[in-house]
Amino acid sequence: MFHCTHCDAQSAKWSGKCLECNHWGTLVEEETSSRIRTSPARSLAGGEKRGRAKKSTSLSNIKPQDEHKRLVTTNSELDRVLGVGIVRGSLTLISGEPGIGKSTLVAGIAAYISAQKYSVLYISGEESAVQLKSRFDRLQANFSNINFLEMICLEDLMETIKKENPILVIIDSVQTMFANGLDATSGSPNMVRYATSSLLELA
Repeated sequence: MFHCTHCDAQSAKWSGKCLECNHWGTLVEEETSSRIRTSPARSLAGGEKRGRAKKSTSLSNIKPQDEHKRLVTTNSELDRVLGVGIVRGSLTLISGEPGIGKSTLVAGIAAYISAQKYSVLYISGEESAVQLKSRFDRLQANFSNINFLEMICLEDLMETIKKENPILVIIDSVQTMFANGLDATSGSPNMVRYATSSLLELA
């Protein structure tokens, strides 16, 4: 099979242009599994390797998560949607139409977290440092503990996050991300999935 690195459409044969998104040179070959699917009865009869039973855990033994482990944003509606703030070690995707206010929303979150003396790393592929600082000035927001980084490749970005270890990382936006380890264009479904899974694992 061939799949498009821009829109992830599939095709049985190669062509110079993807018939779905009309981008040129984006079809790449992928191997398909030739493994024969067998029914459960046939698998058991054939003596194939079985899984191992695991010990389950009673929910009554699970301790509730401490509320102090969440980062409260002071935006009551956002905190309600997130379940009383941002869970540490989690990844949250904020989506919406262009111009709807996503960047202003995350800037407000960054400002409040910064005011609590926590370090924030703001990565932007859409605004320069000067533009971002002007946004914080217009919001009359605290940015004393906010570090800025222009969009860099995903691998370098992850190493930077590991080194600086901020309490909150904001990436604006995932559509502008690119990676050396994946042959896909910024904003393509493959790139978004790859970047999201990599960042989630890091978080």
